[in-house]
Amino acid sequence: MQAEKFWVVIPNAGIGDRFKSEIPKQYICIHGKTVLEHSISTFLSEDWVAGVIVALASHDTYFQQLPIAQHEKIKPVLGGKTRSDSVMSALSYLKNHAAKSDWVLVHDAVRPCLHVEDLQALVNTLQNEPVGGILAVPVQDTVKFSEKHSISHTVDRNNLWCALTPQMFRLQVLDEALKYCQKQGMAVTDESCAIENYGMKSMLVEAKHPNPKLTYTRDFSLVSLLLEAVTNEVVA
Repeated sequence: MQAEKFWVVIPNAGIGDRFKSEIPKQYICIHGKTVLEHSISTFLSEDWVAGVIVALASHDTYFQQLPIAQHEKIKPVLGGKTRSDSVMSALSYLKNHAAKSDWVLVHDAVRPCLHVEDLQALVNTLQNEPVGGILAVPVQDTVKFSEKHSISHTVDRNNLWCALTPQMFRLQVLDEALKYCQKQGMAVTDESCAIENYGMKSMLVEAKHPNPKLTYTRDFSLVSLLLEAVTNEVVA
């Protein structure tokens, strides 16, 4: 029996309105590489990754200028208006190149600080699961529920987790879940949301290292510091 393969999908068609930048935030340079290149490089360093599918906006003029675009494991595809549209486009490509039971790891283009130890923990924990799961961290702060900018009540945080990426699911399961949500007109904020709506359970794998998403301009300094720390760790 052929061993299951692991594929990475990077939804990269967003423009990041909240970041307020002249260029898409995934193409901003930090420590000599774009955010996107940092986000992809962790996967390219792993021999077990079969390929990385990058879903691009139709008007993207940046990606092909990057050295990483020429990597033998990189395959660009046309993305869509939403995250789920871009992921489905990548899955459409994979269905012609991968087995139904192969694994798909969907990772944010603007989450460049993924630590290889967390990536390996995700794969090791989930590789025998029938559905899959996500990297996540328990909520640490006190959480407030608001109504018109005033506090309504405090939310019990004991069972609350913050979802991160990668989110890792079987190819056929994820494809069916996303198509179901699309047909039902359900909003999908991440892949595990589609799995939930499809009536299946996702596992939680706790991340041990910071893995923030570059969403606002104020996130830039933190991401820069974390990438510098990772670089120093590798050099050391």
